[in-house]
Amino acid sequence: MATAQVEERQLLKAMSWWDGFVVALANPGFLIAALGASIGALGTTGAFVLWTISVCLGALQNNIYAELATMFPNKPGGIALFAHEAWRKYLTLIGPIATFGYWFAWSSVLAINGLVVGTLIQAEWFSDSTWAESVGFLGGDFDFSLAMASGRSFSSGS
Repeated sequence: MATAQVEERQLLKAMSWWDGFVVALANPGFLIAALGASIGALGTTGAFVLWTISVCLGALQNNIYAELATMFPNKPGGIALFAHEAWRKYLTLIGPIATFGYWFAWSSVLAINGLVVGTLIQAEWFSDSTWAESVGFLGGDFDFSLAMASGRSFSSGS
């Protein structure tokens, strides 16, 4: 008679400081694009205050995320999963709310970045084009332009 033997599986914990450093290499591109614009819009003092607050909030968020990862070492991670695990005995709706919030935030970022890329593409290669179409949606009108179309194509990967 055959028997099945199930071995215990654990998550790999093989990341080092170098992996975190390589992931953080994406930040200079963001800083180059946003720092100059924030100084231009807010002035040096306003930009310094804004970036200091942003850095403090980011550090706080990283500490909270690290604490949650320590609380649930056998879970693969993610804000929504950690929220669900931490709050499920009190309110099971927290997991879906955290998932929606995470999805909504990243969707907004992708839409804004797509519009910025589309505007840059239009300014660089199609500067003489003024194509725009007014589109009705849910009882309102908005303008659909070449920048929106090219940014949408870029952000979707098609």
